[in-house]
Amino acid sequence: NDFVDEIPNGSISGTVTEDTDNNGTGDTPLADVEVVLRDDQGNNVATTTTGSDGTYSFNDVEPGDYEVVQTNLPGYQDVSDQDNSNDGDPTDNDTTVDNIVGVTLEPGEDDTDNDFVDEIPNGSISGTVTEDTDNNGTGDTPLADVEVVLRDDQGNNVATTTTGSDGTYSFNDVEPGDYEVVQTNLPGYQDVSDQDNSNDGDPTDNDTTVDNIVGVTLEPGEDDTDNDFVDELTDASIDIEKSTNGVDADAPEDAPEIPAGDTVTWTYKVTNTGNVSFTENEIQVTDDQEGTITNIIDQGNG
Repeated sequence: NDFVDEIPNGSISGTVTEDTDNNGTGDTPLADVEVVLRDDQGNNVATTTTGSDGTYSFNDVEPGDYEVVQTNLPGYQDVSDQDNSNDGDPTDNDTTVDNIVGVTLEPGEDDTDNDFVDEIPNGSISGTVTEDTDNNGTGDTPLADVEVVLRDDQGNNVATTTTGSDGTYSFNDVEPGDYEVVQTNLPGYQDVSDQDNSNDGDPTDNDTTVDNIVGVTLEPGEDDTDNDFVDELTDASIDIEKSTNGVDADAPEDAPEIPAGDTVTWTYKVTNTGNVSFTENEIQVTDDQEGTITNIIDQGNG
């Protein structure tokens, strides 16, 4: 009259979810995440992946001490890994975030709620606004209190900041994605350059268009730096030279002798000596003897 008994096996289960609102708790399930069951000697006992609902389970597991080890999906980082049903395991109060949950499985126990929460990490976008003081095209001194706006790929303003006394600006805790950094010139300033000066593979890294905009593609967890703007003070100035019959007579003794009855022709040469572009329609030359000069006979660069 024989009796046969056994120590019943149990199960270990839990979930892997994503924290989508940065509050430290899981919001949506993560599928196809690898989860490994490891014994107290560090040997892999079983491997599985989460289902579409983010759950995983190891069944028919012998009683003993185990570790459940989860591998993050590409682009994700840990938020928490915890046994959320305190069933007396020695590791229940272990809050270390290391992608590991310790489990002590009793005979016949279904040890549940061994849960992992991951997230796609945010990043930052930063740079400088400086002034070109020596007209060589590079920034020399920082510009403070310059408005800088972060705009998403739909043209919506995400955040606004101003540069500090050192000319720097930064947008922190920014979700991965495509953005534009838009800088507004201080009064009296104009653009010299706007460029990502650390080539990190963004599609817009080689865009040299001067338009007060730097394009940024922010990867998960990336600190995208060196998105820099250089401005300069506007210098609107022109030089006018008047010639009489082709002679630039700045002094009376230089004036040409013109016989009575001959035609006198005055020519006015206007040169842009500043750094502000203009067209002929924006310049009006007035002679105190002849009045407004309107007949443009030649237009060249400068």
